[in-house]
Amino acid sequence: MMKLLYLPSLNVSRYQIQLKPKEVARLPVFLGSTLRGAFGHALKSTVCIVNHRDCDRCIVAERCVYPYLFEILTSQNNAQSNHQLSHPFVLAPPLLAGSRPGDYQQFSLEDKLDFELVLIGQAIDYLPYIIYSISKMAEQGFGLTYRACFQLCDVTYLSDSNPIKMYDSKTEKLVSISTVRTLADLVQARLEELSGCVSNEIALQFITPTRIRVDGDLQSRLDFPLLVKNLLRRVSLLCESYGQEKWQQDFSIPLKLAEEVETKVNQLQWWDFERYSNRQRTKMRLGGFIGKVEYQGLAIKVVVLVLGLASIRLLASLLESIGGKMLNPEEQNLLVYKALTNGLKRFWERNNQVNYWKELGRCFPKQENSNVKVNEAILKQAEQLVSQFAPSANVRLAPRLEAITTRVKENHNKETPTEKLKYYYPIRPLELSGNIFPTLGGNNQDWSRDYNLLWKGFLGELKDLPNKSSAYLESLPHLLHKYTWCVPGITESGYIQVSLYDQSRITAALAACFYELSKQTKEESKKEKFLLIEGDISGIQKFIYNPTFNGQEVTDFLIEELKLYNVNVLWATGGHFLIIAPNTKCVKKCVEKSQETIQEWFWKEFQGVLGLIVTALESDEDYLKDYSLLRSELGKCSAEHKLQQFSIPLNLDKTEEDPWVLPMQHEFCRDTGQDLTKKEKEMSQEYQKQANKDDQEVDEGNETDYPPRSPQSIFFDLIGRVLVRTDTLWLYRTKEEWKKEGVIRKPHTKEDVINGGLFSNKPLLIEFRDFNRYWLLTGKEFLKSSNDFELIDDSSLLLHIADHNKSTIKFLLPKDRLSKSVAQGFDFLAHEVALKDGKKPGTKHLVDFSELAECAEGAKFLGVLRMDVDDLGFLFAYGLPNREKTIVQVANLSRMLDMFFTGYLNVLVSKNNSPKPSLYTSYAGGDDLFIAGAWDKVVELAEDINDAFKSYCGQNPDLHISAGIALCKGKYPIGRAAEDAGEVLNTIAKADRKDALGAIARKNSLAFLGQQIPWVAQTPWGDWPEVKRLTKLLVDGIRSEDVSRGFIYSLLSLERRYIEKLPCQEPKIQVHLLVPKFLYSLVRNVKDSNKDSNKKMIIELKDLILSKNLPYLSVIAGYAAMKTRSQDKLNSLTKD
Repeated sequence: MMKLLYLPSLNVSRYQIQLKPKEVARLPVFLGSTLRGAFGHALKSTVCIVNHRDCDRCIVAERCVYPYLFEILTSQNNAQSNHQLSHPFVLAPPLLAGSRPGDYQQFSLEDKLDFELVLIGQAIDYLPYIIYSISKMAEQGFGLTYRACFQLCDVTYLSDSNPIKMYDSKTEKLVSISTVRTLADLVQARLEELSGCVSNEIALQFITPTRIRVDGDLQSRLDFPLLVKNLLRRVSLLCESYGQEKWQQDFSIPLKLAEEVETKVNQLQWWDFERYSNRQRTKMRLGGFIGKVEYQGLAIKVVVLVLGLASIRLLASLLESIGGKMLNPEEQNLLVYKALTNGLKRFWERNNQVNYWKELGRCFPKQENSNVKVNEAILKQAEQLVSQFAPSANVRLAPRLEAITTRVKENHNKETPTEKLKYYYPIRPLELSGNIFPTLGGNNQDWSRDYNLLWKGFLGELKDLPNKSSAYLESLPHLLHKYTWCVPGITESGYIQVSLYDQSRITAALAACFYELSKQTKEESKKEKFLLIEGDISGIQKFIYNPTFNGQEVTDFLIEELKLYNVNVLWATGGHFLIIAPNTKCVKKCVEKSQETIQEWFWKEFQGVLGLIVTALESDEDYLKDYSLLRSELGKCSAEHKLQQFSIPLNLDKTEEDPWVLPMQHEFCRDTGQDLTKKEKEMSQEYQKQANKDDQEVDEGNETDYPPRSPQSIFFDLIGRVLVRTDTLWLYRTKEEWKKEGVIRKPHTKEDVINGGLFSNKPLLIEFRDFNRYWLLTGKEFLKSSNDFELIDDSSLLLHIADHNKSTIKFLLPKDRLSKSVAQGFDFLAHEVALKDGKKPGTKHLVDFSELAECAEGAKFLGVLRMDVDDLGFLFAYGLPNREKTIVQVANLSRMLDMFFTGYLNVLVSKNNSPKPSLYTSYAGGDDLFIAGAWDKVVELAEDINDAFKSYCGQNPDLHISAGIALCKGKYPIGRAAEDAGEVLNTIAKADRKDALGAIARKNSLAFLGQQIPWVAQTPWGDWPEVKRLTKLLVDGIRSEDVSRGFIYSLLSLERRYIEKLPCQEPKIQVHLLVPKFLYSLVRNVKDSNKDSNKKMIIELKDLILSKNLPYLSVIAGYAAMKTRSQDKLNSLTKD
């Protein structure tokens, strides 16, 4: 432990006092002088025994507690004048509403007032007199305009470990305990706590006016040498006046070190205001400086000493202060915690379940917040703003939450047939199954039993959260997500139509912003309080056929740089994210600086194939209340930034090292198009050789010349292999280079491939050094070996991948497997793929795309599926009712849609992967997906996804999804196949088409075999279920040999001759020529047409095709042909 100074034996004790108002009270924000005045008046009336009340003439003054605390009697040996001496006590009041002189806060009967009391020296012995006087002060009352009476509720001794309650409000007695600690002990304990988290920079925030004098003159600046000099002087005076000995210490060393410190930022300003002093019977000007000052170049020992003394409130004593404060992250942590949980408190109080709230409070890490109180004004400000973001539900009993997806409409002036049907989420923990789909039903019954089961599960897991406040706050939102996703939000006026989870996390995000904004000066304040930071990963649609970069590393990096919380990320899905931050100069500079780092990394890794567009928009509360306005402004800014990607200038002096300079080579990667050096090509050959050996597809001695692949493409292939066995994702945040062994790392040379154990079962490390981030992909067996624990540290975030094969989401490891200081959570990952058994027992390998094609029934083609939600950008901006187009509702909608694609999709793919694995999920997230597999399975999967999506959205006719399917051979480049499927999706499935009567078929379709087929009929023509039914009739007839295969080719010929396909319109059909030939071909190609079953089939085929499905003849014929033959003349329908 660092020791800079020898601290003498000065006794110090710290207490927390809690008062409760007996009536509505109005208190000033700078409560220090009010409390001290009221306390002094009560103390004097309690102990004074003479009528004249003059301490100077009192016979017992030298033994009286009042002059000892307030009059500062000077001993004959003390050379210092009275005005230089410190009082032997400190009252540290909380900052109330506002942050300027003249502001006030109103206290209701439910509120509580907490403040800290520090006693020094003999003052500790007077504790009973002091507590009695505080009780009397409360009864007599204090406040602005009138005296409001309070009641003393609690006195707590703030020990080093757990706080000790000392006062019983019922008996009005103090518990007698030893509360004496020396200054040396207290500072040493604080130094040990801070030693691992200090740097050579420090920021002090003075929230209330603070005064410091030099030669009698008040100072408006606070240079660091002045701060340290006065700190040491004041502690020295305290020791001399109230300690057991003088402080015999050479101060030259710390003072010399202090001279080396520079003032980095000086934002101190002078504020004046007046208070009336009863003791001095006059008005007093109590102005001082407020604001922020930052120092840099500090010696660590001096920083730690200042923090240590400040933590026990002696910095306040130093500064002749009426409220000087340091920036305290623990205060912000507690505020965010309260914002996250206050909704639970209201819900439980409204339903007479207060015992749940008490149990929740006991689980928060008390050792980190025992000295800190919540800024209730900021909390209320955030809660009131969020309460305006969702409509209220006027019900008495706790209702179920109405599905957010059912509130979305394309046109709110047009009533839909299902609009009056209400769908509600079931009251159960989050899971990846159909059990979480909204159900149709009433909402007027008592759901208390379901809620009780829900809360018991929540509180049961709450005990396993980390015991470190920062890790706790990172883990708690995940637990809230699991249990409150289906619970309606609640405000002071009642329930609201948004999930309690989204209400809580966004209240916490706003509270974190307001806390930072409260530190600004008046000149710095703006109407636009917030900065909305949007990230859009450009090129993601072209890049998704490779393992994706989803941007989570960037959001986590930005959150740390901005000193915010994970709740400030409103959403991060499908290559997009939105962060809400306070609109300050510091935040803006941080965003600009971080953007440079991000741009350099993206260019270095992807050479323009992938980029990140970061847009920062100043926002007021109106933007948060109307997402359409916000989306419009963000869209304008984003469009400008798209033209300025990778705008950091080249370093002309170091062009060979500059990441912006691309060296031209002779080879290029087959997947990414990147240039390859000779060494990279050698590494590519060796990797593919080892990979094939691992897959046991070729012999070890095979010298195949493999197509070149870049290091990036190779590493993506490696990630895909490891994801198969990945159970957890570990995120490490450190500026140190990773030096631990026992992991698989990205290879850079041929030797790395040979010696790196790339195909072992070790965890895989993904490095983002520029962002000070590392991902570690681990399997289910991780942490069962003692060596694994060497890879873990307290800065980690453990994310469990939600398992779709299990009915519940479990993400908290037992205490014996993981340190209680590591943050834990869960995430969704669409990673269901086709696997095959290896020759080695217990091993699994990915099925190659060519093998997937061989799994198809009939023709051996690979199907490539792309799907996304139709018009989602429009629906986000305008789909919700006018009063509900808020940031909270949009965040709720975004989260629910993303969970379908990243989470529940695994259930559907897994079902279609049985009994024979034939599907591979390449990407899914946000509102779109890309899956490859056996073509027939892909078609069935597309239908299953559409059906499940409709159920998931509560059968909302305005929320629908379109699909595009491209067919290719198994060896066709999968990246090009993804582009083909994307083109089919955008140009065919999503095309609006008009029929002869002008009816419009709007998206909500499947594009298959080059044609658009609606999922549900929108025009007089048929839809996919009928096309599928007709195909099945035809396939069954061909397989039973009742129908000739010639009928298929006859249908294709008729379609080509008599149906003219027109862009964006329904086809022109020469019905008078087509129908006779169709009927002739049908009867001619059905054997034994007099057979009852065949006669029925003829009638059914005739009626269904001629009535509604003539435009789909080529799809019906092509689908049937592919189902009934391995290879035929249909190669023209596919890519070679």
